Amino acid sequence: MHTLLKTSALLGLLAMASCKQKSQEQQTTTDSTLAQVKVDSTNMFPKETDYQITVQMPGTFHEGQVPLDSDKKSWVGIFQTEKGFELKTTGISLEMVHDEMIDEKPDAKTGIQINIAQKDTCLLLIESQSYLKDHVIAPLTLAKTEFYPNDAIEFEYLGVKYKLFAVGKKEISKDDPNQILVTDYTLSISFTKEGKNYTNVLLRQPRFDSKIATVQFAGDIDGDGILDLVLDAATYYNDINSTLYLSKITKGTQGVTIAGGFTAGVD
Repeated sequence: MHTLLKTSALLGLLAMASCKQKSQEQQTTTDSTLAQVKVDSTNMFPKETDYQITVQMPGTFHEGQVPLDSDKKSWVGIFQTEKGFELKTTGISLEMVHDEMIDEKPDAKTGIQINIAQKDTCLLLIESQSYLKDHVIAPLTLAKTEFYPNDAIEFEYLGVKYKLFAVGKKEISKDDPNQILVTDYTLSISFTKEGKNYTNVLLRQPRFDSKIATVQFAGDIDGDGILDLVLDAATYYNDINSTLYLSKITKGTQGVTIAGGFTAGVD
């Protein structure tokens, strides 16, 4: 739907917006030691069963894409405010509206519009958790936000050095020379903090037909000094799959892990 398209475009622009947090980045190629694996339904990541909390994009959506009890939950949101980017407590309300793409009758209202109490621009709604406190977020500007196989960047954020890198197969479509087909795709992040090395898989998908993994927002969302991420993991150009990765909920040797995701289609 139109509002969803606008929201998706805004996320992309905000991810590339300038900010005070300086990141010394350099584009590299992936290490030859990083193994490419065959990806299928058995090792795809993340799946909905991996989600730990509920996340939701603001906007207007088709029937069935938004739980009708969403307005009964407590939320925090990533907002762009006069102070910059902030994690702020917020309330939402749901409104049934005319779905221009689905509703055939002019008076039909099957679409669901999410109204947010704050007037500030909201990037993502996150179900309230005890560890998610209101605070100003120092956003990270990445020179690269789309990651095809063999793409990698190194950067520094809040004194910690990171690397984002992708592996997989990439080829030009035989049917459309302007389309790149990606298979057996894995996107990972690695960093070292307090003498410990972390490498975590963020995405593992069998195929991308008309989109590729994109960083929508990067910054310390949960307030522990480690980079958190919002990615668009959708594999089809007319879909969006906003996935949230946090460091505060990790276990064992994990440095950052999937928190939740929200999927919607605009056709």
